[in-house]
Amino acid sequence: MSIPNSFYRTFPVSVSSKHIIDRLDETEARWFVLRTAHRREKLAATRLRKDGIECFLPLKKTRKEYQRKVVNRELCLLPSYLFVKIKRPEEATVYRNPYVNFVRVGPDRLDVAEREIEILRRIIGLKTFDLEWEIEDKQQWQKGQAVELVGGPLTGTKGTYLESQNKGNLLISLGLLPLGKGLRATVPSEWIRPLPQVAS
Repeated sequence: MSIPNSFYRTFPVSVSSKHIIDRLDETEARWFVLRTAHRREKLAATRLRKDGIECFLPLKKTRKEYQRKVVNRELCLLPSYLFVKIKRPEEATVYRNPYVNFVRVGPDRLDVAEREIEILRRIIGLKTFDLEWEIEDKQQWQKGQAVELVGGPLTGTKGTYLESQNKGNLLISLGLLPLGKGLRATVPSEWIRPLPQVAS
């Protein structure tokens, strides 16, 4: 499958470039966002690792049962995106990979903090909650309300309340990545607390 020439361009993202600078450094490795050719995430990651580039491709495990068999698959959590931790001398190696290009804001490569990569690693390791008891939620939640996780493996992560679900669970949005993409999580209501509203 050939890759169209339009793939090799600066990829726009819905992030303001006002406070973004290119942080590619000569001696300190930092995480940067790459966009891949369509459905070439795993191939791109394999080639990057083979070339000695530290690479993180968030994958989520899925299980689907058919009439005669069970199929386990690993799907990309963020389709068409992966992350590399590099220094400037490794830049040329990334450019030699035909399946990727840097995500940019204007002329600057988009970097991601180490803590955001760590949160992604924790998210893909989560298992589905299996609660035996229904918990009555007395808190009056409002859509769009700022919240903070105070329990579970994502303790300390801030997000936004979206809606209440069954068994006392709440759906919240975790605005973690500067990619114009959001992550959502369903958590027990006792795992989150409302944050005070900031006066405008």
